[in-house]
Amino acid sequence: MGGTTFTYEMESEIRGFHVYGQTWRPTIGDLLSTDREQANEDDKFAVAVYRTHLNENELVGHLPAEFSRIAAYFIQNGGEIVCKVTGKRVHSKGPRGGLAIPCKLRWTSSNKKHVRRLDKLIATEKSKILQRYGLV
Repeated sequence: MGGTTFTYEMESEIRGFHVYGQTWRPTIGDLLSTDREQANEDDKFAVAVYRTHLNENELVGHLPAEFSRIAAYFIQNGGEIVCKVTGKRVHSKGPRGGLAIPCKLRWTSSNKKHVRRLDKLIATEKSKILQRYGLV
């Protein structure tokens, strides 16, 4: 990503460790990449989290569904989301449960407007999902 970039950081979690934990042992400080997972049948906006292992991208989880639509749009429009592991596995805070890995997400884009609106958009999406599952 060349030129001026703008960033937004937030605490989050990598979901699905109960599924992908067989092949991955997270270490605090691990930097992981993200990308759209368009073939995901559970979430048409799914954003997968990958680690690079032996020069291959290995799927290790997903970003929370509460803001996957926003993350997918952000990536499709030239943004990049990098995930940094910040803790050991925990029970997911999400509506589906399971195990998760705490992380910090760094959203980077050359589009200042996209980055500035993230906080409000993410809060709105989280609220909608929590209401849908009756958790509010």
